Amino acid sequence: MNLPKLLVCALAFALIPAVPLFSQAITAKVVGSVSDPSGAVIPGAKVTIRNVQTNQARAAATDGLGSYEFSFLPVGAYTLSVEAAGFQKSEVRQFILNVDQVARMDVRMVVGQATQTVEVQAGAVLMQTEDATVGTVIDSQKVVELPLNGRSFVQLALLTPGVNPGTPGSITVRRLRGAVGQAVGMSANGARDTQNRFYYDGIEAMDLDSYSFSFSPSIDAINEFKVQSSTYSAEVGGAPGGQVNLTTKSGTNRMHGTAWEFNRNDALTALNAFQPHVPGAKPPRLNRNQFGANLGGPVWLPGFYNGKDKTFFFFNWESGRQVAGSFGGQALLPPMALRAGDFSGIQTPIYDPLTNQPFPGNVIPSSRIAGYARKFLDAFVPPPNTNEPGINYRGPRAAAPISQDQYVTRIDHTLSSKDTLTGSYIYNIQADDSVPTFGFDTRGNRARGQNLSLAEVRVLSPSVINEARAGWHRFFEHEFFGTTDKPELDVANIIGIPGVSKDPRNFGPPTFGAGYTLPAVRGIGPRDRLNQLWQGSDNVSLRRGAHFLKTGVMIARRNWTFDEAVNPRGSFDFNGTVTAGGGNPTLDNKFAEFLLGLATGAQVSIEPFATRMNNWWQAYYFHDDWKMRSNLTLNLGLRYEYFSPPVQRGKATNFDLNGFVPVRQTFRGFPDIPDTSDRPAALVYPDRNNWGPRFGFACSVPGVKDFVIRGGYGIYYTPEITNSWTTLSLNPPIVRTFTFTGSANNPINVATAFQGQGSTRAGLFGSGALDPHVRDTYTQQWNFTLQKKLPAEVYFDIGYVGSKGTNLTASYDGNRPIAVVIPGPDVPSIASRRPFRGFDNISVTKSIANSTYHSLQTKAERRVGKGISVLGAYTWSKSLSNSDISSV
Repeated sequence: MNLPKLLVCALAFALIPAVPLFSQAITAKVVGSVSDPSGAVIPGAKVTIRNVQTNQARAAATDGLGSYEFSFLPVGAYTLSVEAAGFQKSEVRQFILNVDQVARMDVRMVVGQATQTVEVQAGAVLMQTEDATVGTVIDSQKVVELPLNGRSFVQLALLTPGVNPGTPGSITVRRLRGAVGQAVGMSANGARDTQNRFYYDGIEAMDLDSYSFSFSPSIDAINEFKVQSSTYSAEVGGAPGGQVNLTTKSGTNRMHGTAWEFNRNDALTALNAFQPHVPGAKPPRLNRNQFGANLGGPVWLPGFYNGKDKTFFFFNWESGRQVAGSFGGQALLPPMALRAGDFSGIQTPIYDPLTNQPFPGNVIPSSRIAGYARKFLDAFVPPPNTNEPGINYRGPRAAAPISQDQYVTRIDHTLSSKDTLTGSYIYNIQADDSVPTFGFDTRGNRARGQNLSLAEVRVLSPSVINEARAGWHRFFEHEFFGTTDKPELDVANIIGIPGVSKDPRNFGPPTFGAGYTLPAVRGIGPRDRLNQLWQGSDNVSLRRGAHFLKTGVMIARRNWTFDEAVNPRGSFDFNGTVTAGGGNPTLDNKFAEFLLGLATGAQVSIEPFATRMNNWWQAYYFHDDWKMRSNLTLNLGLRYEYFSPPVQRGKATNFDLNGFVPVRQTFRGFPDIPDTSDRPAALVYPDRNNWGPRFGFACSVPGVKDFVIRGGYGIYYTPEITNSWTTLSLNPPIVRTFTFTGSANNPINVATAFQGQGSTRAGLFGSGALDPHVRDTYTQQWNFTLQKKLPAEVYFDIGYVGSKGTNLTASYDGNRPIAVVIPGPDVPSIASRRPFRGFDNISVTKSIANSTYHSLQTKAERRVGKGISVLGAYTWSKSLSNSDISSV
């Protein structure tokens, strides 16, 4: 079959939609040429590569140009041998292949008998002579041996030039996805920290809420991982930031096991910098234990099966338990006298709203104290326990427990010398809780993550190899408060607030804004959310003369759900004007209003929203590594990606824009509102323009040993994050908050507030519009890098790395009043001056932002089996953006 027909067949196979497909490069490749002592190429030489640990071997023959290639090799230690008639057998000593590495092994044969053997030094395997990708491999030695506070692998990614910790406070960091609940994240080369992709054994392992990894695999289960940060090949896409490809350990012919425990304890910790240094002071409690064991080797069933050289297993278990405390929450609670209505000890006069005169003696009669207030104060508000400036209550020393249990399994099986199978499965469950101030005011999460990867590598011919990979990832998180599912803490109903939720998941107190601190849980939630991904790939690698070609297809089906009520227990605001008698209200006036049950504002929203969204990702690529000369390789590639707009299975609503201003609300999936017929099902138009060319070169400088010049350019696309799409399932009339507005002369009776009709407005999340013509973000990346091997096996890289982001999304209030007015008594109200009447703020997300990044990056690395290994990096950079965060 000729080359064009072969490519057409490969692409046709890739386009078959029966199985969802997606993958990342987690294997390695060896290329090279075989020549005689004069430098003339030797066609037909037999080349054999063998895995040292599993004894699995693969053979190939050199072509007419004396070239050979081994693609889709598992990472690990290898030897290489070459045989040709009239020459001694050459054997290359053991060398290491890393994730996504292309190693060149050129062998010069020695004339002699075939029965003689000559040993060849592996040479500069770490010299990057075949591509222009900017990245760093964190090998197994660094993964296991470098000390890590918390043992989260992403901490090691920060050893990569251009990679920084995640933005403090960003959603990727605050979701606590590190080992045992660590707050970790990363950003690469000026990209947002939501623009990375993480893959475990080639299968995406993302939390689509935070757009970071959904859990951190055990350090002792990781073989190695690579962080690709710029100008990667056409095989890789979906994000312009870091591409993190992680591989799990596999078994070998030798049975091997490990057990461990790591402990960090407050007994060895100094006082917190902000903790009062008083006699007997102790640091907050901290006791973190991470322990586990693993075992790997050949599958051996006595009397039934011996898997030596053929079938291998690996199993890893790790658990983490952390108890982290604080020196107690603090608050300013209402004093006990005020709770009984006795304000005689304060100077602020408390006015009776019925007479507009101060209460006699500044004491509210017991009969005037509202029933709900008395019940709440008596049963759920503790008495003051301290007398310090600004506070009168310190919560007890308490601990926030975190637990994690994780299991990793992997099987590798050789069907034949031309066919291998690999499967891995990771199960992770993690739970955390917060430190309470009042006992029940905690917020915790239980999360379960699962990742499955299956792969087959088949040698179709000496020059054609196929890799098929399929996988599944699922992440589910359940949020709970200290009051969830506890009838004795159904506070809102116990104290007699009508119209609030009776769902056990929403049990808890209303939110009272009454001057003094009153116990509460978060007003929104709790929530349940899930994201799931089915993905796989089929990639074909073939060699034709000086061209090493690769083509493939990647497709993923993803769905996510989100369930939450935005204000199920209700909230009340007491601004103090009701009891201030026209004066300036104080916190005591506000608390007096709470006692009287007269609020100036109230809100409730008990109906939960239900996000049910799904979409398809597709990518098709072609890549050519063209060996133009013995010292020059060109990398040419083209990738097409299509991220279909997510479609809601149920109610969704968006807004059309006239430029930057909402002008029409559009609908989909309502039983009582017709679908907007002139808009697609997603209410957003697709972006089908995502063509990403890739170009690179790598040149070994003639006359200078072990010196390579590299450079590259590429365009990379990424879709808008899922939170922006989720907004379309929260807009009114899907989520409605009933708002009740009172005043000093006409306050709201708390006991009956939610029995009235009130007015409706957007939920606490507000209204959101996603530009119907929003574009996928694209980033142009480029680099120019020099690499030189120095004495003592040190490899030094220095280069310029830059990027430009276009069509970044930014958010703004599209419904703010735009007419200029002169202040005065006749100025129309804000609501009447908004462009889209009937709505307050409308947060619009639009592709209008951009960014630039320029950097000087250096790296020095010494990677050896014995002795000192070194990896050091320095980055000097400048990053500018007119929108430094996404629409999260």
